[in-house]
Amino acid sequence: NEPVECISVGAFRRMLKATESLGWTFEYYERPGSYPAKAGAPTPEELELVRKLFENVKREIDQRDRPVVLWGLAAPEYGLVKGYEGNSYLVSTFRGLSGDVKEEPPVPFHDLKAVGCIDALYLRDKTKRIEKPEEILQRAIAFADGDVDTVPRYVAGPEAFDEWARVLDEAPDEQQNYMGNSYVGACVTDGIEMSRTYLPRLA
Repeated sequence: NEPVECISVGAFRRMLKATESLGWTFEYYERPGSYPAKAGAPTPEELELVRKLFENVKREIDQRDRPVVLWGLAAPEYGLVKGYEGNSYLVSTFRGLSGDVKEEPPVPFHDLKAVGCIDALYLRDKTKRIEKPEEILQRAIAFADGDVDTVPRYVAGPEAFDEWARVLDEAPDEQQNYMGNSYVGACVTDGIEMSRTYLPRLA
């Protein structure tokens, strides 16, 4: 039941600040600890937490007519809640990016895969903050170099690849995490592809 923390608050806030340059500020909601703590078996207390979150998201959509960014829709990944139906979120997630899924199924409010924390981002104020290309590059280089806050027992930058390779090579089979390694591999691939697409535009 210990909270899973793999990114520091400082690093996450730097990422949020960068995201706000796209045109909106955020109100950030977080409750530490995975939901559910035991896969497939949420406790009554956990169900009450996500029920309250569902009510908050519904209120946001009804009163402000804005989507909500929510962690754990369909997988430990962010997605957009664009509406609701009954006791379910109407969502847009990575599943729709492939073109294979024309209409994503609703996600029941209690069926989140929120590893690490319950986490939501609410759009607040429009902003015209435009970052200079050199600011963007300086931040990108800092992250690539590992010049960011890290949590205990984690490493960042090129050293992270060495540590990942070491664990894959040395850890016993029963300690390997198939889902975790596959997920990290997908994230690294996505990051490289986004950088490859974005940097020529920035130039």
